[in-house]
Formats: sequence, C-alpha cells, structure tokens
Amino acid sequence: MPGYVQKLRATVRVALAGDPPLDGVFCLAPWSRLHDGPQTLLELLNGGERVLPLELPDDGSVRLLTRAAIEWVAPHSGVDPRLQLPNDRDNAEEPVLVRLHGGAEVEGLLQLERAGEFNRASDYLNKVEDFFAVETRAGLMLVNKQRVREVRVFTSAPLPMIAGTDEASPRSRA
Repeated sequence: MPGYVQKLRATVRVALAGDPPLDGVFCLAPWSRLHDGPQTLLELLNGGERVLPLELPDDGSVRLLTRAAIEWVAPHSGVDPRLQLPNDRDNAEEPVLVRLHGGAEVEGLLQLERAGEFNRASDYLNKVEDFFAVETRAGLMLVNKQRVREVRVFTSAPLPMIAGTDEASPRSRA
C-alpha cells in the first residue's frame, strides 16, 4: 500500500462558468514531474485530470470541479510564487485583453514562454495546454482557453526566429 504524500496547500479563488467565484484550497504535490521544485497551480490545471478537488475552508467539504467548467483560477496574495508558475521558463510578457464566453474580461500581461521560432502570443495560445497565465493589477490569473472567446493583443509580435540562427523568419507577424 503506498504511503500518504503530504501535499502543499494553495489558497485560490476559482470562477466557474455561470457561478460567482468561490474561495478554496488546491493541494499540490511537493515535487514536479517537469522541473525542480514543487508542482505549481498551472501544472495542476494543465495536468490532464478531468476533475480537480477544491477544499472549501468554511466547512472542510470538498467540491470536485471539472476542469472544463473552470473559467479562471487566481492564487491568493499569500501563496508562494513557487506554487503558482514554474520559474525555469524563458518568459516574456505581452499586454492582452481576454474576453471570456460569459462576458467577463481579464486585462493584463500574458505570461508566455518564448521557445525558438514560437515567440508570438498566437503560437503560445495554440499550445495544447488548456490554461495560461495573465498577470493583472489584482494579481496572477490562470485562464482556461476553453472558456475564452477572444484575446486582443496590443503590440506587434516579433518575427519568429529561424531555428538555429539569429535571423528572423519571413513568416508574417500576429
């Protein structure tokens, strides 16, 4: 019988489609399969599990949330940054306005990972992971792409780099 693994607790606010946001706790693994250090909220949300347990601090009950119904997750201000996003990525920021299907808007800086020739917001948002990070005035928000109607970018993206060189590709911007 496997032993119990002590989880790390991250207090969050979660918005579900059609409901007001609620506060709760996600439990994270003390190690990540992808990098040194603990599992992050972004990794939990992109981990592939269809249902995520959220502990409600008011009564200690647990709600099993379907990932597809989560619009966004915002860590509370006291949550350790190591539990929010992996810090071993080559990140860049782009100002964006995200419009969700329910009408809500999220304005802030898209936290995108630039990887070689994939250095535009559209490249990053077309990756397979469902959730992406936006740093807002109120703090970090992890947004579900499945709940997004559109993302407005405010700056021209750099031309993608040709793999293995320092030259820009002739591919169009966007």
